[in-house]
Amino acid sequence: MALCACGFDADETRAPSRLLRSFSLAFQCLLAATETDLGTESLRTRPAPDVWSILEYAAHCRDALAWYEQRIRLVLSSDRPRLNPFDWDAACEERCYVDEDPGDVAAGLAVVITTLADLLDDLDDDSWMAAGIGSDGTERRIVDLAGRAAHEGQHHLHDIGRIRGDLGEWDRGEQDEP
Repeated sequence: MALCACGFDADETRAPSRLLRSFSLAFQCLLAATETDLGTESLRTRPAPDVWSILEYAAHCRDALAWYEQRIRLVLSSDRPRLNPFDWDAACEERCYVDEDPGDVAAGLAVVITTLADLLDDLDDDSWMAAGIGSDGTERRIVDLAGRAAHEGQHHLHDIGRIRGDLGEWDRGEQDEP
């Protein structure tokens, strides 16, 4: 059963690192195609005041995946550490995602995705079950954090595709296997 409209299904995501790696090219292609087809300004334009622009979604995804990688490293290095929340809307404004260079965002995503996927590939079976404590007091296992990271990427590719108006072309089910 899918979690949301983006089609992510945690029960079907057995290899989050493989799914994460597929996002790098998808983000790069979406950013480049939008810039080529519609111009750089289209990447920076919010379709509605309360909806991020394509560039903001991509930069947010880069930072969110880096945040998940840091959380996973913290869980691996500490005994049940406290995992603090993060205000992503404030970060979007404070970090001026909308002003970033699209090529730099795509390159940054590629680095972060590779780093996180490599980290996940190196985990042994016991490490996947290591846990931290979320801000709500619930346990967050690495397997859960990795799934949330994978969902983050898929969800924001869906958001970008929706903004572009051609989601079907970029749907995970339509992509070639890496």
